[in-house]
Amino acid sequence: MYAITGITGKVGGALARALLADGQPVRAVVRAADKGHAWAERGCEVALALESSAGRVWKVPSSLGSDVVAQHRMNHVYCI
Repeated sequence: MYAITGITGKVGGALARALLADGQPVRAVVRAADKGHAWAERGCEVALALESSAGRVWKVPSSLGSDVVAQHRMNHVYCI
């Protein structure tokens, strides 16, 4: 299972589409529930990220149970 933050953007979306096309399971990590509907229709599980008190820091719930969490910032992809 791949959990992808930034899935609604260009890089995260491209990564998710490539994984789905390869038959890999994907979990879409989104900040707003309505952003996950389109990804659910494509076969992704959807998880809602929680905003921390820092405002711009988002925490992915530890209950995700994913093998890989892919996050991208400024055109760099980091696998955690």
